[in-house]
Formats: sequence, C-alpha cells, structure tokens
Amino acid sequence: MKNSSIIQIGYAGTHGLAILLGIFSLFFLSSITVIYYFYCFFFFTFLVTLFRHRHNILFFSRTFFLGIIGLYASFVKIFFPQYNFGHHMQQTQTYEVAIIMLIGTVFALASSELGFFLSGEREASPEERETNRPPLEIKRYQMVLAFAGAVVAAVVINYCYRRLIGFPEQIRMVRPFPINNLNSIINISLYYVLLSSLSLKGKLPKILLFLAVCFSLFYTEFLKGIRMDMINGILGMYVVYKVYKKDEITFGFKPALLLMIGFGISQWLGMIEHQPLEKMFDLEFISEHFSYLVSAKRSSNILFYQGTLNDISTTFSGIIYLIMGGQVKFLKGLSYFQFILRTPPQFLFPGRPEDLAWIFPKYGLTSGGGFFELAEAFYNFGFWGCLVIPGLISFLIGKSFFRALHKQRMWDYFVLFGFLSVWLRGLLYQSFSFWKAFVTAAILYAIYEGSAKIIGKFKKPA
Repeated sequence: MKNSSIIQIGYAGTHGLAILLGIFSLFFLSSITVIYYFYCFFFFTFLVTLFRHRHNILFFSRTFFLGIIGLYASFVKIFFPQYNFGHHMQQTQTYEVAIIMLIGTVFALASSELGFFLSGEREASPEERETNRPPLEIKRYQMVLAFAGAVVAAVVINYCYRRLIGFPEQIRMVRPFPINNLNSIINISLYYVLLSSLSLKGKLPKILLFLAVCFSLFYTEFLKGIRMDMINGILGMYVVYKVYKKDEITFGFKPALLLMIGFGISQWLGMIEHQPLEKMFDLEFISEHFSYLVSAKRSSNILFYQGTLNDISTTFSGIIYLIMGGQVKFLKGLSYFQFILRTPPQFLFPGRPEDLAWIFPKYGLTSGGGFFELAEAFYNFGFWGCLVIPGLISFLIGKSFFRALHKQRMWDYFVLFGFLSVWLRGLLYQSFSFWKAFVTAAILYAIYEGSAKIIGKFKKPA
C-alpha cells in the first residue's frame, strides 16, 4: 500500500473517530472531562485539516470558517463559562447549546472533507499541467463589455449607497438597490477582464483592468460599499490568475501576511468611520480599539470581539435554542427549495419568501444579520443537515475549481466566478449567496460570451 493511501486512511479515520466521539458526548453533556477531551481531539483534527489544505487557499478558508464558529462558541462556554461569544441573543448562549454547535461542526467538517475528495481533489496529470494550451478565445469587445458591466454596477452602487468615512452618519442609503447582487456583478466582470488581460496582447487590456480595479474595487467597494466585497474581489482575482497559470493557490507566508494587513486595515476603517477625522491617526485611540479584540471590556461581557464572527455564531446558537425550546420546527428542506423563489429581484417578485435572518425578531431575539450555513442546515434537518449539506457545498466548490483548472473552458471559469464573487458572504452569511451568484454568473456568461456569437454573425468571413 502506498504511503499516500495510508495517510488518506488515517486522515479519514481521524474524522470518523471525531464523529463517534461527538455522538458519545451527546450522552455525557454534563461531564466536563468527556467534553474537554472531545474538544481537544476535534481541535487537533481541525488543525490537521487546515494543514492539509495549506496549498489551496479556497479549501483552507472554507475549512477555517466552517469550523471556527462552533469551535469558538464552545471554547468560550467550556473554558470561560462566565463570558459570552456574541452580544446578540445572549439567552441562547448556554453550555448545552454550544456543545450541540460543536458536535454539528464535527459532522460538518467531516462532510466537507468528503465533498472535496469526491470533487476530484488530486494531483494534476502531466497532460493537465501542460501550459502550451490554446488560449481562451476572448475578443476585445467582450472585454470592453465586461469592463462596462463592472463600471455600470459600480456607478449604481455610488448612486444608491453612500459611506462617509470620518463622520457620524457613516452609512447612508440614499436610494434602495434595484437588485441586491451588484457587488457580484462587479466581481464577476472584473474576473472576466482579468482573464482578458491575460489572454489578449497589447496595452488596452491592462489599462482597462487597472481602471476597473481602481474604480469598481477600491473606490466603490472599499470606500463606499462593504469591505467584504472588496476582499472577495481581490481573493477571486488571485485565484483566477493562479488557475489560469495552473499554479498552486497556496496559503503561504505572503498570502497570510497580506490577510493580516487587510484585516488590520478593515478593522481600522470600521473604527474611524464612526469618528471625527482627527481620530484617523490617533495612536492611543487605535490601540484602545484593537485591545477590544482580546478583552471583555465591551458591553455584553464578550471574551473575543471581532464583529462578524460574533454575530454569525449567534445565528447558529439562536436557531438551536428555538428548536430545543419547541418554538420552531425543522423545515425539512423548505429553505433550500425557496432559493428558487428568492432568486428574482424583489421589485419583480415582491411576495418572495423572506430572508431566514428575520425569524429571530419574531421570537423576541435580536440579530446582527445573516444566517450561518450550519444554522440553516440544522434548521432544516438537525444533525443530519450538518452531516450532508456542507459536503454538497464543498463538492460543488471543489468541482468548479478543478474543472476550471484542468479544462480551462470559459463556462467552467464562470461557475467558479460565481463562488468567488461572494466567497465570504456565502461562507459566513448565507448559502443562498452562492446560489444567487451562480445565477448571476450564468446570466453574465450568456451576455459576455453570447455577444461574440451575435457579433460574429454580422462579420463577413475573411
């Protein structure tokens, strides 16, 4: 038996043992010793899984965010029970709920790994690594059309949405968005322009890429929009570039350093946008703000405060609490079926099903928005949802990545574009984001690629 096969069996066995320990722990929730050793073993499994995916930043980040929510919440309630893990829905942040979150996370991580494996996670063959392949057939007018798509979407965002850094009214919606996937349109269009600049010769593709990035990504998404969308754009461009070059999208020292710098800048901007301009470079003020990340100085007695992770973790605890209390029943797949009904813009379908995040105010609970993937999976099928849904999503992510990498076909790229355009939103806020982005990518594919066929019919043969 080859060493790689032995490693695979051992790796699968580790996840299998974690699942068995999770099931065993359900019967010993009151035993701190059992839960302690169970947590330590799963945390080790989590670290091993992250290390295994160090050469693929998509799989690495998918694994990290899938696991960190349950690990963080249970860590707080196991080791520091006097603290909370979020300032919303604190009555739901009990020890029992946190352990159920942990067990659901164990199931989810094993499911996700199986999904990646079935998607074709493997080393590329020498033929697939061949770099002397035919270039992607992209015309200049297709690139210009994609450039226009990114710019127009950015103009609409600037028209509707105002973010004023350094003033109390830091965010102001001047007019409602006509559609909610404008940022996805920007990012998908940028990825297409990037591919064009890599495939086409001359200075024009590079100039258009530079202008699109400056206006759509930095000015619009970074300064006036939501910074998460800018991170999605940058990460996606990095992945698209590496996939085109057939290089590893490794999570090495440089990406990690850039991630830390980006996190620091995002926290800094999030801090100063509520403050007068003179606070922008006040070192004492900045130092005090960053100290909140690792202290419980904030109200609500939170052990670690980041913002997004705290709010999203409470959506998981909140739905478990409501189900345990008999206030809501399992949806049995209804919310996933409603993806189809929620797809059209609201002005076309005003009676479409509402966002799952709105369930909490109905029961007197507050929420920071969003609805974590495992919260929706548990809401539909309980532990079975945590054991199945993450694997399906990881399978689709892995399949889109490997098909784009090995086949180098435009449709495969656009499927990958859909995931990349809302990467963090899909991982943290709602799985529906991935579906909506896929529909957006399919429409843009029809426009950008269909334009070549339409214009080609009017061209005279040489």
